[in-house]
Amino acid sequence: MVGVGGSLAEAALERMCPTEQRADYVGRAVSVGEKLPNSSLFLPHEGRAARIRDLSKGSLTLLVFWSPTCPECLEEIKALPKLRDRFSEDQLSILSITPAYDDGEMRAKHGDELWNAVKAGLDSTLACVDDYGSATLEYKVDEVPYLVLLDGQNVCKTWVVGNTSVEDLVRVIERQLP
Repeated sequence: MVGVGGSLAEAALERMCPTEQRADYVGRAVSVGEKLPNSSLFLPHEGRAARIRDLSKGSLTLLVFWSPTCPECLEEIKALPKLRDRFSEDQLSILSITPAYDDGEMRAKHGDELWNAVKAGLDSTLACVDDYGSATLEYKVDEVPYLVLLDGQNVCKTWVVGNTSVEDLVRVIERQLP
């Protein structure tokens, strides 16, 4: 059965993991095959804004929407260096996207050890801030962690919502590589 807003292609998908195109999220998420907006994001380390396509160097781009107040998200971010090690930058660009946050407040809230591990995870990505929430709205994010895999034309290849193991993400990405 196809959920509201779902397509036959989504319904027929052989899922690589339980969180890929999760049935209860179909119709609320972006659609596979949909050309997605070229949203503008802020790069805090560079002090400038840029469009998603301009930040993508790989044949695929993984957008990782997360929140610093979400425990599942922190675990996902901590695991990203393993994903980065598995794929070259020519194969996969990884953009981590979050609302603005205060580093000192997050360090105080989570403690040095956890926050240092999160920061190491972010260092394996291009860390972006969705200052005005436009990318969050355009990509239909209402639950995090939420990952969207795009091709070089900003077309959605697949999406994952919820905490997902690195091994599962590797299988999802490998299936989409040219």
